[in-house]
Amino acid sequence: MPLLGWLTLSAAGNPIPFFGLELPALLPQDRSFRTLEDVRTTVGEIGYYLIGAHALAGLFHLHRSRQCPAAHDAGSICQGSIAAAQSTSGGDPVPGRHIF
Repeated sequence: MPLLGWLTLSAAGNPIPFFGLELPALLPQDRSFRTLEDVRTTVGEIGYYLIGAHALAGLFHLHRSRQCPAAHDAGSICQGSIAAAQSTSGGDPVPGRHIF
């Protein structure tokens, strides 16, 4: 992303400030900066969607591990529910592990 921004500013003919310094242009001034700007916008949006998908996957796995902690720890798919595990194990599906 920073490199695409640098290329876009270079092609637009704008200065590239960097902590008080001015970086050299990587491209000559050209009208292609609109295309670079579109590419940078698309890459940024894809990044936001990936961040959102990653957060949702984390929430899904958190929810799944709370529903069936014994199967999740073993790496297998949960076949039963917490209620079934509690009824067979005397109330605690995994001894020493608390489900909030």
